[in-house]
Amino acid sequence: MPTIVMHALPALDWVRADAVGDRSDRSLLRQLLSEVLDLRRRIGKGANIEAERMRYTSCIGELESRLSRSGTHASRDALERKLRAGDACAFELPPAYFDLMTRAHLERMESRATLQLVAETGVVAELGASIYPPSSLIAHAAELDRFAAGLMLADQPTLQKIARERADLVRTLHALGAGFVEASEELDNRDVVPPPPRTLSPEARARIAAWDQPPPATTANGRRRMAERLEHEIEAALRGGSAVNMSNQPHEVSTEVLARFLFAAGDQSGGQVRVVYADGSEARPFPLRSLPPPAAAPDGAVEIAVALMSMRHLELDPLVDWAWFRNKEVSQTRQLAESDEFCFRYSLDQLEGLRAAYGGRRVRLSMYHTGFEPAALGFYRALALSLRAQRGWLRVVPHFFRGGTRFEASQMAWE
Repeated sequence: MPTIVMHALPALDWVRADAVGDRSDRSLLRQLLSEVLDLRRRIGKGANIEAERMRYTSCIGELESRLSRSGTHASRDALERKLRAGDACAFELPPAYFDLMTRAHLERMESRATLQLVAETGVVAELGASIYPPSSLIAHAAELDRFAAGLMLADQPTLQKIARERADLVRTLHALGAGFVEASEELDNRDVVPPPPRTLSPEARARIAAWDQPPPATTANGRRRMAERLEHEIEAALRGGSAVNMSNQPHEVSTEVLARFLFAAGDQSGGQVRVVYADGSEARPFPLRSLPPPAAAPDGAVEIAVALMSMRHLELDPLVDWAWFRNKEVSQTRQLAESDEFCFRYSLDQLEGLRAAYGGRRVRLSMYHTGFEPAALGFYRALALSLRAQRGWLRVVPHFFRGGTRFEASQMAWE
């Protein structure tokens, strides 16, 4: 079942703005917190509500994912000590918390009590939110006290106890100047379907130790380990004809590694690797080692900035000239390989149109990635084939999302 974890964050994470250019994990976290709270305020004003809610959902997802990978779990007893030291503290909430939130949702469906409290205080106090800044905690504790004493929990002493204990915890956090974020961290079915026993050879154990369970790809070390693993799989696939699962790593890792295999060195012969996705579908093979190393890039290229897909990172709008794919056309219910094929064929037409539009002039395309592996694979497969047909006119530099509004240019260009 899902596990809900409370991530208590110290006061500085809610009030301190880090220096421009600080790209530490803690700084990224603070920027995400600030962005989420700004989006909540804008949503409250009711302007551009649909777009703001989409951005809010995306930011909350990134925030919860980053916290879930932060490794800050500790005991409840360590809470006050860690927060006073300026450290985060995370711990699991009891399983019955789900029942508490279910009843809170039912009450909201039947009552206007929460709406009245918001109108009176101006603070969102409803139960079941994802993020609770320090300024909201007193109202949240009051709402928990009200709910614990209400009719919805009148016959539920266990849930009453959980609600009151949570109210006490929230007041403690407020006294420390802290706030908290709640995240669903895992789907755990080990009690339902225990893993089958396995007998592994020493060779298999060594291989698993080397390649299984890489670090999270949000760190430079994690991306490096995933890249090494994917390179190993591609080399093996080129030798033996096996398929490579491109859903096993983020699109940014796949893009970087495939760029390394784009050029043939020395007497290397060209080849292609079979591509499969997590849903079991197999896409068109990806061409590798199909181009000689590029010559020095001439000056005077036309500079164009493009988002890979629309509606994924709306903060990109002031930075890009257009979106390569329309989200509505790509994000449809179909097999991942079918989405890959759509993006591949679409990109072949787009690339030919781009070349014709600039009449032979050299183009430098900054491609801002916006997620979804089949879109990235489809685009870069089409790009590899287009470059094989005609070199020298196009250089594509991928840019990868690094949290908040920041993107990082790849060291590997496609040209």
